[in-house]
Amino acid sequence: MEYVHNTLLEKFEIVRGRFMTLIGKTCYTYHSDPTWRLHIPVVTNVGGIFVIDDKVFRLENTGQVYLVNTTIVHSAINMSMKDRLHIVYGLKTF
Repeated sequence: MEYVHNTLLEKFEIVRGRFMTLIGKTCYTYHSDPTWRLHIPVVTNVGGIFVIDDKVFRLENTGQVYLVNTTIVHSAINMSMKDRLHIVYGLKTF
């Protein structure tokens, strides 16, 4: 996973975008997606983690764009009492 400057959004073929909320004290199932994703944290907290291939990442800088290989098995966990909100774009190619 790496940090990507916002102007790079225009260089990717975006398939779709959506707001994804992860309610406090919840997690997503362990899964993989068909494409890479761009994650932009809008509301986040120190209790939010991203687990990819058994490695833990924190996407904690709101407004920054993160390129994430979600074709690898992964999950998101929100250990906080507060909800987390990301804008997520699926990429056609990478």
